[in-house]
Amino acid sequence: MDCNFDTALLHDYLEGTIDELEKIFVDEHLKVCRKCKKELTHLKLLFWELEGINDEEIDIPHELESIRENVVDNIMADESEGFGIKKLLRIQKKNLETSNMYINYIPGKDLFEKGIKKSSSILYNASGKAIKKGIKIIQSR
Repeated sequence: MDCNFDTALLHDYLEGTIDELEKIFVDEHLKVCRKCKKELTHLKLLFWELEGINDEEIDIPHELESIRENVVDNIMADESEGFGIKKLLRIQKKNLETSNMYINYIPGKDLFEKGIKKSSSILYNASGKAIKKGIKIIQSR
């Protein structure tokens, strides 16, 4: 039997951030689904293993710090010496333009834009009316 259970619920179940109703649902599902039981066991083992890692055990090599310093120095250097801040800004601008082009191909983009425009105009009108009413109340006092 192929299970299409949402694994995000298993994560929430394990972390204890799940609603009571969902917890009951997951408990009942775990009683009948071997695949999800196995997945939950793997998640428990992973969580226990990650909890056992101390920050002190993670050793950042000294070379990494020197690489970071060299990158920062190169970015901040004069552009005549090579890669400078202006070139970095040009690259960032190009990345934003490319991202914009990508967003134009996302399905439902036009509907989303219309919804944003409509909701912003509704909020604008409602806040304008609230401000006018507030001014009237203040003036009447």
